[in-house]
Amino acid sequence: MCGMKKTIFIVLTIILVSAASYWVYKDFFALKPENIGVEDTSQTVGGINYEVVEVGSDTNVTAEADSQFKKTALEIVAMPIVFSVEKSEANKEKIQKEIEELNKQISENYNHLDLLIDLGLKRQSIGDYAGAVKVWEFAGIVFPKNYITFQNLGFAYGFYLKDYKLSEKNYLISLENDPTNTQVYLDLVDIYNFSGQAEKIPEFLKTSLKNAGNVNEAQLKVLLAKYYADIKDNANAIKYYEEALVIDPSNTVIKQEIERLKSLQ
Repeated sequence: MCGMKKTIFIVLTIILVSAASYWVYKDFFALKPENIGVEDTSQTVGGINYEVVEVGSDTNVTAEADSQFKKTALEIVAMPIVFSVEKSEANKEKIQKEIEELNKQISENYNHLDLLIDLGLKRQSIGDYAGAVKVWEFAGIVFPKNYITFQNLGFAYGFYLKDYKLSEKNYLISLENDPTNTQVYLDLVDIYNFSGQAEKIPEFLKTSLKNAGNVNEAQLKVLLAKYYADIKDNANAIKYYEEALVIDPSNTVIKQEIERLKSLQ
């Protein structure tokens, strides 16, 4: 994930403190499932339709669902290991062994989120984006309250597979599960820009400010300011930079941006 270069917000990178992370539906951003291409909030695996439950939580998994989870896990670990990106032979051998070991552990017990995250990352690293997506989608069904696999899906769909609707959907789920993860806001703003949907950015960020609490307030206001600066709405850009500066008064980059924009008026 970290290998993907981005061009948006480079100037202001030092303003935004992003947590190191792996690569809704509901009311979180007033985006319902039907608005983002999802027919309902249930999932289908292997033809069985059931409401999502989290293994290991207080919710019991039905015997039928557990059986299907095991079957799906075995199908996932049986996927061929095909390298679609250049790797040295030594690196290929190392990654292949790592994938095989992860497959072995998951086949014995699918109820390990960290193993599923790692397997998806290994698949992604060899250029098997479809395989990575299958692993993380399965993890999201078994562990619907985790934020990492949905963030990873958002990244894979958006920056590799160019399916922006599914990218948006998964990023929003990730934010519902953890609204404090700054990197997701950055990524989703990039997705809106790359997909020609920049008009969604202000509503997304303003609604985010209402739902995310104070944790990301300065960062989100900077993103809003950058959006308005990009469309030459300097008055609103200055407004949000100044609001961010109140929260982070020692930030010299914000001060410089405010001065620059005021000089253009």
